Amino acid sequence: MESLYAARQSDVKQAIHMNQAIYSKRPTVDHPSLGKGSHTFARLMTPEKVTEATRFYPANVQTQVAGHWMLCGDVSAQMFQLLKNVSSHLFPTRVTGFRSSYGFGYGVLTHQVGGHQHRFVLCLSDPPVREFLASTSKDKVGFMLGDDNQPDALVLDSPMKSSEFLPLLAMCQEGTTEERKEALLELPLVQEAMSNPLQVPSLVAGSNRPRSQRVTFAAKYLG
Repeated sequence: MESLYAARQSDVKQAIHMNQAIYSKRPTVDHPSLGKGSHTFARLMTPEKVTEATRFYPANVQTQVAGHWMLCGDVSAQMFQLLKNVSSHLFPTRVTGFRSSYGFGYGVLTHQVGGHQHRFVLCLSDPPVREFLASTSKDKVGFMLGDDNQPDALVLDSPMKSSEFLPLLAMCQEGTTEERKEALLELPLVQEAMSNPLQVPSLVAGSNRPRSQRVTFAAKYLG
């Protein structure tokens, strides 16, 4: 299914661009400091939330996203322009996972066009993330990718297979609300790690590192 939709409506920012660059001199649970630049926040939407958010959109858009979990976040302007010219089934993707030194698990969904990478980072201790991963065996997954905090966005079907999410589901761990909030305090360390271009090597043959990368964090307690 090809990308089909670039919208300029006032509610698109609410439904798609759920990204805020949070700048703080001192990280706290309420406002983890991710610094400036290529780090923003994402929104993970259930199929029900997707249906609600797109109820006034054209019928073909509603049909495309029906029954989908959607990961919504912004890519760089350069990557957005490249994405407009490719099929979602033609650009390389990768699912990886890791644990921090404090024992918290994270999943990374990476897609790349040319030398540009986008990395969705999922906090595996979040209940909505666990629900999402458990649902990938029966529900479809898609991306709503915005044009660097501009009103335009592309809707893409995920080319990732459900089996690719199983290792992340196995890494999920339940924790108390306080433990999940405490996990946010290490986000600056996760940011530093994910800012390394070699953290996820280039997915394009002939190159060992991406030219640029945008990191987007998805967690219930981000905001």
